[in-house]
Amino acid sequence: MVAARRLNPLHPLWYNFSLGIALYSLTRYEEAAQAFKRIPNPGPWARARLAACLAQLGQTADARAQATAVLHICPDFSIEQFMDRDVLLERSKDRDLLREGLKRAGLPA
Repeated sequence: MVAARRLNPLHPLWYNFSLGIALYSLTRYEEAAQAFKRIPNPGPWARARLAACLAQLGQTADARAQATAVLHICPDFSIEQFMDRDVLLERSKDRDLLREGLKRAGLPA
């Protein structure tokens, strides 16, 4: 993904989302957060992942702010529904890591 961004400086914005997902799974939370922050007008799914990054970094207030934004956009958001319906991670280790971050951010189970 990094090579794709370097080769195409006018890359599609979804590159940031995919890069953030990969970096989060590698536990490179700061870099993942930066990738998610580069998404203009992020929806609840990008904000939820950003909240997880920030929570894993110990930035509790910022993580909670993102979680609040998620719940404002999508009042019926739940971690389990998000994990079942919207998260396409094959390794259970990656799914558990994301679930942990979402819980730390204060999103409802």
